[in-house]
Amino acid sequence: MSSRYFLYGGWGHDNIGDDLILDSYIEFLSTRIGVSDLVIVSVDPAETRRRMSSMRHAEIDVKVVSVVSALASARSDDTLLVCGGGYINGIWRYQCSRKLIHILLLARRISNIGVHSVQISSVDKRIHRLLCAKILQKADWVTVRDQASAEVVKRLGATQVITEDAISISRGDSYRPSTSADAGIVVNMTDVLRRGDHHEAEFDLAEWSALEDYIRDCGMKSRIRVLCAAEYEYRYAVRNFPNADVIYCDSVDETISNISSAKLLIATRMHLALAGIRAGIPTVAIAYNGKVRPTLTHLGFDKAISEVSNIHRVVEGGTPAFVCHDWSGRFEGHRTSLDSMLRKIK
Repeated sequence: MSSRYFLYGGWGHDNIGDDLILDSYIEFLSTRIGVSDLVIVSVDPAETRRRMSSMRHAEIDVKVVSVVSALASARSDDTLLVCGGGYINGIWRYQCSRKLIHILLLARRISNIGVHSVQISSVDKRIHRLLCAKILQKADWVTVRDQASAEVVKRLGATQVITEDAISISRGDSYRPSTSADAGIVVNMTDVLRRGDHHEAEFDLAEWSALEDYIRDCGMKSRIRVLCAAEYEYRYAVRNFPNADVIYCDSVDETISNISSAKLLIATRMHLALAGIRAGIPTVAIAYNGKVRPTLTHLGFDKAISEVSNIHRVVEGGTPAFVCHDWSGRFEGHRTSLDSMLRKIK
């Protein structure tokens, strides 16, 4: 098994969800596999270093580099792990093309390749399909996180296995809140209408506007904190909830700390919801695009998804939020499977 791992994922795109996934990979590879030499390939190394500045696994050698630097240093006997997440999405055409080209260039230099828990969406352009097919042909094994991605991979001529979202490879033991922690109600509101996939949301504009009004009213009464995990999200929250306590989390540790100290988490971003579920926090997830329901359902957390029109009942205590008590044991099969696949790479 290779001693040096290159990790490629959605790093450097101002997406704390992908950074939470990266944190899970670092934990898994260092504690479960015993990897001591990791190279994180990011389109914005400075951002990724800042987001991961308080890495909990300081005993391992973690380098964050640009794609150009990664290509210059990669060797044939290294291992390339194409990491999980929904970043291969043709809705963002230019970004999708660039990401696929980056992966393919790395795959041409590195012989040992695994594709783990990816979601491949809207690859309708011929160039996207061609690039995906070439990457999949070079991979030793492929796992995806949803049925739709599995069908795409099958059409492209590759064999795959459906697995859980990549964040579940984290055991979660170190994310449990202290018994004295209580940050009250924490709400993550993203600018849904700004997203290219907002048409996939399980609510209409009127329902979303009503939820914004409710959160605005709660903010005036100092009943909630609004948690933001991206710059555009922070601008949206400050503009729409001027009287609320708005918090911008620019690191993984800060995000986890705010989530783990909440008595209730209401999250639009899927991986913030999963971070709350992992920590055993009462959590409500909002299905703001098409990935939320299938991903959470496959994880067994579909009961965490709430209708937007029901959020006020959860806040008022009339409807209970979802709580997970067995994160670590629930996903041991996923960890064992990934362990086995990585150890098979020569």
